[in-house]
Amino acid sequence: MVKKRGASCPYCKDYGVIKIGKRKNKRCIKQIFFCKLCKRKFTIDDGFLKVKYEPNIVKDALELIKDGLSLAMVQEELQHNYNMTIPRKTILYWSHKYIENIGSKNNNNTVNRKEGYSK
Repeated sequence: MVKKRGASCPYCKDYGVIKIGKRKNKRCIKQIFFCKLCKRKFTIDDGFLKVKYEPNIVKDALELIKDGLSLAMVQEELQHNYNMTIPRKTILYWSHKYIENIGSKNNNNTVNRKEGYSK
């Protein structure tokens, strides 16, 4: 059995991909790949797809939410710690996007969307 190594195309799952360059955004530089089979370009998802803020800021916001702070308090704490204003809507989006990860990493806290966080 031949073990495949390297990146695979997220669209067709083929391993026939090549590196064609890099792209830069505010957060990092990412490798761009090209699939020879389906002729599509893609980057590898690092878990923070379409998130423009640093991963440690997102992580800190989620920990504060998990500790029971309101969105306004989380926003104020992030502004104090990182000297940047992050909209409450963005923090709410993060909590919904990563809510499964919060619940699965710490089984003592359960999440109910109607009632909020409970222990």
